[in-house]
Amino acid sequence: MWKFLNISKPESPKRHADDDLQAPTSKWKKYEDKRPPRKFVESWKTGRPWLSFSPETGKMTCKDCLDY
Repeated sequence: MWKFLNISKPESPKRHADDDLQAPTSKWKKYEDKRPPRKFVESWKTGRPWLSFSPETGKMTCKDCLDY
């Protein structure tokens, strides 16, 4: 609508551009510091024959992707 009225769009009173850059980073940093260690759950493999887990690296990968 603003492009048809030939005026600039008003700023949102809720947020500023600087808030978007800083808040999520610090929020997730705090979460990552407090969360328990992540572990592989064997039940994730149920119904997913293409899923492969390497205990040495601790990573899950797609068997088809590895074959490619």
